[in-house]
Amino acid sequence: EVLAEQALRTALSFQTEGITAAPIEGIGRLAIKSNIDGSQYLAVYYSGPIRSAGGTSQGVSVFVADVIRKELGLSRYISTEEEANRMLEEVRLYNRIMHLQLPTSDEEIIHAWRNIPIMISGDPTEKEEVGGYRNIDSMETNRVRGGACLVLNDGLVGRAQKIMKRINKL
Repeated sequence: EVLAEQALRTALSFQTEGITAAPIEGIGRLAIKSNIDGSQYLAVYYSGPIRSAGGTSQGVSVFVADVIRKELGLSRYISTEEEANRMLEEVRLYNRIMHLQLPTSDEEIIHAWRNIPIMISGDPTEKEEVGGYRNIDSMETNRVRGGACLVLNDGLVGRAQKIMKRINKL
């Protein structure tokens, strides 16, 4: 986990040209967790300062985390229906509290969440809690996790076309 975390921080530093706090303060930690079928997957815990990386670099960090996952021989993250709906609720609640940069549809958020091979997670950043999808074991808190919302909405979904261009260059 330590080497995986360092690899992700280094890649994000490269993406942001070392001029933001995102690689140090925007990534809380990485963890290896278990899917419902017992296989193991990689979870990245993003924090609020990931915003300074910019949406495209946030999204690329998910791609880099997937490369790290493969190198570690880990399985893909398998989302449950409950987890997907929880993330949608959390993204919408975060938008009401802190405002996201890019508009996305519910379908885009759900589709992205169900197909991301790593789990985007984070430590709580807001006092507010989700109301409908609570006490999910893989999501250790009911409070809103700003970093996860930013990376999913503004980074991955909102900047999908720009991310693909950058990935193709890499």
